[in-house]
Amino acid sequence: MKIAKVITGVASVGLVAAVVIGAAYLPQPRYDATPVPITQATAGSATLTCTGNIQRLIETNVNPDDTEEEISAWIGGFLPGNGAPLGGATRYVPLDTEAETAPSESAEDSDTDSPSGERSLGTNSAGLPITAEILPSSFASNTNLGQNQLLGAVTLDRSIVDLPQVMAGNAHLASAGDLRGVANNPCTWPTSSMWLVGGTTATGASNQLLLANPTGNSIQVTLSAYGTSGAVVFRGNPVVNIPAYSTQAVPLDGLVGSQERIALHLSAPAGRFSAAWQTTQLEGFTPRGIDVIKPSALGTDLMIPGIVLPAAPTPQDVIGEGEQAAEAAGEQGADGAEDPQSPENLEEPQALAQSDLVQEGYSAGLRIVNPTDSEAELSIWTIGEDGIEAPLPGAENTVIAPEAVLDLTLDGIPAGPNAVRITSESTITAAAYISYTTDAGTDFAWLPSADSLTQGSAAFGAVAAQLVVSPVHNQTQLTWHAYGDAGQELGSETELISGTVAIDLPENTHYLTVEAGQPFWGSISGRADLESDGGGIDSIPLLPALQQSAGSAIASR
Repeated sequence: MKIAKVITGVASVGLVAAVVIGAAYLPQPRYDATPVPITQATAGSATLTCTGNIQRLIETNVNPDDTEEEISAWIGGFLPGNGAPLGGATRYVPLDTEAETAPSESAEDSDTDSPSGERSLGTNSAGLPITAEILPSSFASNTNLGQNQLLGAVTLDRSIVDLPQVMAGNAHLASAGDLRGVANNPCTWPTSSMWLVGGTTATGASNQLLLANPTGNSIQVTLSAYGTSGAVVFRGNPVVNIPAYSTQAVPLDGLVGSQERIALHLSAPAGRFSAAWQTTQLEGFTPRGIDVIKPSALGTDLMIPGIVLPAAPTPQDVIGEGEQAAEAAGEQGADGAEDPQSPENLEEPQALAQSDLVQEGYSAGLRIVNPTDSEAELSIWTIGEDGIEAPLPGAENTVIAPEAVLDLTLDGIPAGPNAVRITSESTITAAAYISYTTDAGTDFAWLPSADSLTQGSAAFGAVAAQLVVSPVHNQTQLTWHAYGDAGQELGSETELISGTVAIDLPENTHYLTVEAGQPFWGSISGRADLESDGGGIDSIPLLPALQQSAGSAIASR
């Protein structure tokens, strides 16, 4: 099945009612494509860690009229090429949520027949053999919502098996209530250092950090935070002890106080971990969004891919809707006069082209973090479908204070697929956000800055998806393969990519693999129809292939 590129008509960037920027900004010398230094997995092993699904962080749904939430969940894992003859080279290790005793290292303690969600200490080190390409549903445990989740680690013995494209994840969908929206939590390679950029701990927000230790040794993870006024003083111990093969939940709201803007740094001096930051917002009884904040890259030259904003209706859309309505109602012009608003009679036919204006209800912005002890001067560009790099209007010569968190609006960028590049002489990290508001409430998605890659994959649910890519250099030849819930291939395409491009993926895609001849940035942009008025939005980063990122650690300051 061949899928064509989605053309969304991006023009040079400019704020509405702002001074018109020059005709074209040719790209400056292109980005440093050198990847973040990585450390390959030791002893021929690698681990993909899953940190569970959405949990209820307050006791009950706060909606006063007992609105039916209609919560659903998706879980899945895909290991292309895996099979029974591999002799247990791939295994699933459940992670305990309460581990008072370290799990036994003896495989004889393993009880692979335990019911879903009823794990005993001592089973973890042996794990459960994975004998097919799709993870079985019996590996699932339950959230406090009664929904399925993957809370465990896929381990690979690389001396026996070579599976570069491994992917798994959790997804949540709710049509109403305080958990209204869509949120994917993809499984990730563990790291020793992680930046999480996004969210708020101000009034109406609920935040929880889940730390996962997929290794056989206890580890300590140290938390640090940056907020509206700089470095945050924790109201408790910022060091979290996590036993082997276990997880630890950390409520953030009481730990860091009320912060309108916030970012977290997590580090483990000895060991590796994965983490998921669940954030939800309410305004009174109105839901204002849900998301799982994913790790952001750290550096002096950052790229945030996948900022897709739907276009507002064009005159052609309005005319088409009017004609359809009139035809359906049997309304015809009584005097046969020409319609002055028909396409052929409009004075400016170009007005019928794709609108550069963003659909009502959508908003976007940037969050930039300076973790250093000196000011950082920023240069910010947007890159649209034409590949032209244009300075973000109003952000020229932006300076961010030491240890500060800065928010900037992106509401003036045109509709369609965009990427944002941020450079600084000092080390920074960043993320973008998109929100969509209707009468029923708001949903939002945080999009992390990302490292470039040549191979990537994604596992996701509950959304209609687009693959959004931007090549590091002027162009690259890219091949993608989309798969369904059972691992069946739904479609593939090889095409030459230039600029920022959004590609519609086949309906019911849950797994995706992407490979390119030259480095690129990429992510998944997702939309979900909710049964209440409005829809959900989400963004899922591409997981770097095993040989690029197994055991990788983002450098810390």
